Amino acid sequence: MNSTVQWLVAARKLIERPENWFSFSYHGQRPEKLFCAFTALRSARLDGFDAYDLIDTTSAPFQYFRLAAGCEDIIAWNDAPERTHAEVLAAFDRAITLAESAR
Repeated sequence: MNSTVQWLVAARKLIERPENWFSFSYHGQRPEKLFCAFTALRSARLDGFDAYDLIDTTSAPFQYFRLAAGCEDIIAWNDAPERTHAEVLAAFDRAITLAESAR
């Protein structure tokens, strides 16, 4: 498993349970310890990666997620009023599959 796949898997795990997923359209303000797709990607820690470091949002995990979700703006996609937790997890699953097939 490469680091891009590991990063995507770690990010997905942060929001695996519905109560850990956040959508601005549902909640208004982001409570502590809840993650949207973007903040999950940003917060995943791998290979000494520190969540507080500046993140290159053009890096492979973000690009695979955008491709899998069919969007440019991950936050807007996640926060769309019609977006469901299941759709977000499915996008992570597609992103992981894409990253695995690119090895």
